[in-house]
Amino acid sequence: MRNIGTKRQFFFNHALLNTEKTTATIKVGDKPVRREKVMSFEGFWESYRISYPTFFYDEEAKKYRMYYCGSHRIHEESLNAKEMDEPDMRFCYAESEDGIHWVKPNLGIIEVNGDRNNNVIIDKTSGNTFDNFYAFKDTNPNCPPDERYKGIAYDTRGPETKRRSGMDSNRVLLYFKSPDGIHFDPVGEILDLEGRFDTHNTVYWDPQDELYHIFFRDLTVGYCYPDIEQKVWVRLVAHSTSKDFRNWTYPEDIRYQEGAPTVQMYTPGIMPYYRGDGLWIGIPTRYFEYPTWLPNHEHMPANKERRQLLDVMSRCATAITDCGFMYSENKSDWYRFDEALMTPGPENRDNWFYGCCYPAVGMMENVNEFGEKELALLMPMYTWNRERGFLNKHTNLYRYTMRVDGFACAHADYNGGEVVTKPFTFEGSKLEMNFRTSAGGYIEVTLTDEDGNALEGFTNVRIFGDSLERPVDFAGDLTTLNGKAVCLKLKLCDADAFSFKFF
Repeated sequence: MRNIGTKRQFFFNHALLNTEKTTATIKVGDKPVRREKVMSFEGFWESYRISYPTFFYDEEAKKYRMYYCGSHRIHEESLNAKEMDEPDMRFCYAESEDGIHWVKPNLGIIEVNGDRNNNVIIDKTSGNTFDNFYAFKDTNPNCPPDERYKGIAYDTRGPETKRRSGMDSNRVLLYFKSPDGIHFDPVGEILDLEGRFDTHNTVYWDPQDELYHIFFRDLTVGYCYPDIEQKVWVRLVAHSTSKDFRNWTYPEDIRYQEGAPTVQMYTPGIMPYYRGDGLWIGIPTRYFEYPTWLPNHEHMPANKERRQLLDVMSRCATAITDCGFMYSENKSDWYRFDEALMTPGPENRDNWFYGCCYPAVGMMENVNEFGEKELALLMPMYTWNRERGFLNKHTNLYRYTMRVDGFACAHADYNGGEVVTKPFTFEGSKLEMNFRTSAGGYIEVTLTDEDGNALEGFTNVRIFGDSLERPVDFAGDLTTLNGKAVCLKLKLCDADAFSFKFF
């Protein structure tokens, strides 16, 4: 039986629900909406594209920190596939007080094109051949001061060896340490892990189990082409843990619910949810590759660029990407929704391409002009720079907003539906709900015993409106139920239920 205490619970959590009695639909909730541009990338060192941004709020420094990969194409006009995929990569830093207005400070650490006036923190002069970067602030109380900020990136300096996927690889994961989040050890230390690593790998310290958890790219073999029975290499997410950040457990592929279709997971996008108290979420980029050029490709945006790519890097011409949603309570077993959380949106001249929907790792709460709290994400958007040679891109970073806790919900139309939880115990004297209804819709809230019998004083309290924290005004005293097994029952009419919390 779950003891939820005062922890927030989410109606998309299938482990919480009595699925035999729940008739409401559990579905992906609000799709993030694009808002303003928060940063452009016009420096020489980031003129080709930027990729894999990470941001977090540093409580001690009282500001947001962002890390990203900036690159300049060495061979701008080349049609050679290998040269096209050889950008001059650097790791860069930006910061903000509010998460909306960002600055790229002139750090003077790395010389680029004869000039140190830039925001680069690591480059290839130390011998690295990296392709991605992720950084975080280590909250482990035993972390040495000179390692308080940690960064990881994949590199190709390792020996060519047979890996668990069956593929030979020289890829390793590098660890960069820093005392202040800006000055990192530029050489990096090779971590004892095996994987592909060629994407936005993420790692965190979890105080609940006192372990570091890393989620990274790996490969297996499976069926992924639509309607084609052909085995291919399939991108997936692996998980490993460590007590000291040096010695890691043997990686295991994260597991999804029974019946989940095979989907290529391009980036994990995994992070602890700041309102979840033990809930982890993923907003991964999903990769869908078509093995051949289909008639529909003729009508897709950037058709000229696709045709050019088809001759040199065919998968980049036919593949498309979007962003999904998944969650976990133990970091190994995940529920992955089939529907997309984010798509490239209405077609314009540059989107619906391989590389769309790569959200930054990180999230924040903002307050909009109406005083409403919003959950905000950041995501790069690429435009083809058609004046600068073959397949060059320009990048802008945009803020996207959505409802707080709005990743998924329990939903019922006007015909109605019910949500019934499994038995749990709780603490507190009040109950609040994150929900919304139409003007004619409602949610009726009832507490029952383990057998489904309504408890006197806790029956059919009707709420309506749209609130992140609406009190449920029971006639009874909730403290009399503390520590006792109860079930929460909702009757929904044209309504969505997102989360609840006793306190």
